[in-house]
Amino acid sequence: MSGWPKQELLNSAVQILMTKKYWILFRIGPERRGRLEY
Repeated sequence: MSGWPKQELLNSAVQILMTKKYWILFRIGPERRGRLEY
């Protein structure tokens, strides 16, 4: 791990977290709205 720059590790971790967060929001959001509307 010492070969990796800290900034690169931080950026990759943030990218993974943001991707998961938006994927979950994208999957759950429309379903909840659909159930509320119908």
